[in-house]
Amino acid sequence: MSNLAKNSKSILLLTTTGLVSAVVTVLLSPGTAIIPLLPKIIADELGMGFAGSVYGIAIALYFVSFERIRSVWRVLLFIIVSTCAYSGAVFSAFALFQVWPSKTGANMSSPKLDIPLPIPFVAGLLGAFLVLFAALYLFYQRVSQIRVLKLAFSGSFLGGLSGVLGWGLGTLLPGNDEISIVCSSLTWQPAVSFTLGVLLAAVRPPVHVPQTPNLLGIAWPRAVDSFSPSSAPQPSQTPRSAGFPIIAVVFFLVIASFVAWRASEVLHAQRFAREYQKCVATMPSMNDLPVVHPITPEQALILHPIGVVSPKQPYDQSAIGSLGPVPSPSAPGVSVLYAKPEETELRRDSLMMFATVQQYPNEAWANYYASRPCAVQARLNRISKLGYSLTVDNSTYDSVSRRRIFIWNSVDYLITIRFDNPGPAEDSVEDTFLKPYLEKYPSTM
Repeated sequence: MSNLAKNSKSILLLTTTGLVSAVVTVLLSPGTAIIPLLPKIIADELGMGFAGSVYGIAIALYFVSFERIRSVWRVLLFIIVSTCAYSGAVFSAFALFQVWPSKTGANMSSPKLDIPLPIPFVAGLLGAFLVLFAALYLFYQRVSQIRVLKLAFSGSFLGGLSGVLGWGLGTLLPGNDEISIVCSSLTWQPAVSFTLGVLLAAVRPPVHVPQTPNLLGIAWPRAVDSFSPSSAPQPSQTPRSAGFPIIAVVFFLVIASFVAWRASEVLHAQRFAREYQKCVATMPSMNDLPVVHPITPEQALILHPIGVVSPKQPYDQSAIGSLGPVPSPSAPGVSVLYAKPEETELRRDSLMMFATVQQYPNEAWANYYASRPCAVQARLNRISKLGYSLTVDNSTYDSVSRRRIFIWNSVDYLITIRFDNPGPAEDSVEDTFLKPYLEKYPSTM
């Protein structure tokens, strides 16, 4: 087979492989087959990188079947990189989407988000670069690492363009964002596979065909099948030295770091799930709860100066003890901000206190939220302050803002007070402010 025919066949086969992989990804959602049989945490993790895993397996099968790759560790490493490439592209899109909406007016309540096209371009480019670099480096050992880097970077732009094309096409079709994700898979995977085929053609050693002179002295190419492969000149590329060169070390260390980070996220999610179940198990009963009527700021709050700070305009406060999908009783409340009267414009370093008072249907529910059993991220301690038992949350405490949150309940009332920038004499500032509230609402914790 001539070099041109072999390259054309490789491009066609890889493009077809990418298309088949995309169709399989669309048809087999992560919720089908074996995934429901797995624990939810593992199933969610497989679902996150499902498309990348399917694509990596498909491309690896091509290299095993048609390029005669027999290294198990290279194949497995490529599948891992492909899985991470998809997850990394998704996370990069989410990260960019946190910055872009305010500039583009994305409507979070609409069926389709107004996502600016640079976001799918960056996501598609990143995913393509990771896949192309891994494929060329792992499966073509005779190409220098610098050339692999250049080829992967140049080829990744087609991955970015295919991401834009797929997402843009999805926005023109009826439905929600799911159709855009489907279109992105159907365009990105074949496009990157096609690019990989073209890059393989660029690095594949040319087939040198011997020439046989005829009676007239004209040299005609001899049929490729009629000469021995051993007589062909060796390719000009210099094999890479054994081991991992610097670029490959950096590349695969990044992949390993990503895998480790995702593993830590899974462990954190497992811990959160355990703590969440624990907090749900300790919830008071929702049966026969009395109706709680709204309270007024004048009834609940202290609306005169306390120490050096004065109250601003109070406002209604929704229940801060919500457990999301878990039923939680209504707890009407009010809040107010305290600051120095001379500070007409508050800054981040201004002295501020936020006081919130809520009323729960009974003391059990107020005490439950004062103990904060569902605050997995919080750093909670039970302390004694001015002779009363309080819960203090130091989750956001640092040497600059010195922010601390004090929580306690007084029978069926829940009081939450936050201090921002109390200064080095924080104990004195806190005691001065807490004293009138503790006199009004003695802690019953």
